[in-house]
Amino acid sequence: MDQFVNNTTVADHVMGAMPFMKHSPLVAAVFTAFYVVIFVLGVTGNLLVCVVVIKDRSMRTVTNYFIVNLAVSDLLVMLICLPVTLVENLLTGWRFGQAMCKLYPVIQGATVGASLFTLVAIAADRYKAVLHATSKKLSGCSTLCVVAVVWVLALAIMIPQGLVRRENWYYLTDGNNVVTCTEKWLNEIYRKLYFGSLFMICYAIPLIVAIVLYVRIGYRIRKPRRSFHLSSSPQRARVSARKVAVIKMLATVVVLFAVLWLPLQTVFMVLEFATITEAQEYVIFVYVYPIAHWLTYLNSALNPVVYGYFNNNFREAFHGLIATWRKNIGLDSMRKKAFIMSRRLTRTTKTPTSPTQQIQLTTIN
Repeated sequence: MDQFVNNTTVADHVMGAMPFMKHSPLVAAVFTAFYVVIFVLGVTGNLLVCVVVIKDRSMRTVTNYFIVNLAVSDLLVMLICLPVTLVENLLTGWRFGQAMCKLYPVIQGATVGASLFTLVAIAADRYKAVLHATSKKLSGCSTLCVVAVVWVLALAIMIPQGLVRRENWYYLTDGNNVVTCTEKWLNEIYRKLYFGSLFMICYAIPLIVAIVLYVRIGYRIRKPRRSFHLSSSPQRARVSARKVAVIKMLATVVVLFAVLWLPLQTVFMVLEFATITEAQEYVIFVYVYPIAHWLTYLNSALNPVVYGYFNNNFREAFHGLIATWRKNIGLDSMRKKAFIMSRRLTRTTKTPTSPTQQIQLTTIN
């Protein structure tokens, strides 16, 4: 979604010398450290989510299937988008080739769209479970169909990004050259319409829908007696403390997404629709943009933390899985030590330990 790179496409253009690094070594080191920390936390946490749901049959619920889809989306963001974003924010030019120039914005945008559409699907499922508890629940097959539709829709929305992206070579006066990955639109109006629509479809509207659904869910849970359907004991039992905690967890995920993605979305809209000076644009690209992007990756890293904080099942499953890994690591370490000790004992037994033994062995031979 780096749509706000200079949209002027210039082939074989001659430019003045440009620095290799966009930042001083200290600033680059700080940015790198923050990105690496988020990378480690995000990959570890989201892998834990996937493994826990796959290994534990009791965790295989409709909501958790959607959460796994969120985790997969976050993993793609961490493994593919974060490294590219970090390098792009630190070094001058584009360094990943023509194919990645087209794929990177599509993958990044699709993962964002898939995450947000999944959050809406979860909100709709929870809304149906609380306000229409007697209606038919989603089956595993239906859930997979919803997930497939989410990804197809997210990818379809982002295809124009790949079509307009291309590499451009700039020849510098110092004899070097720099490659950029920019967009070439047939008309500036098309670009503005596309990114304005993208903001609404992949941020504003889904968030509004999800928030409205959770507000209605919260209102119904706080005042269950106002509803005939929730007045009976079986219905009231379904809206248990555990399910309320799950709803709080999911609502928190939506709020975090809205808050942590807002700075980057604001940057996108400012660069696309506002009139700013070159100095302001420089500050946005060099300093604001990396920080705003880091916040979006922080969102992906925080989701597993939210699951563990609000949901006892996830928390216990995380602890159990980590304990198993530690036990296996400990057993492997003990096996290695035992193997080394046995090898040493074998060598000690076979090797003469005194001159007398050496003489006896020589005599026998």
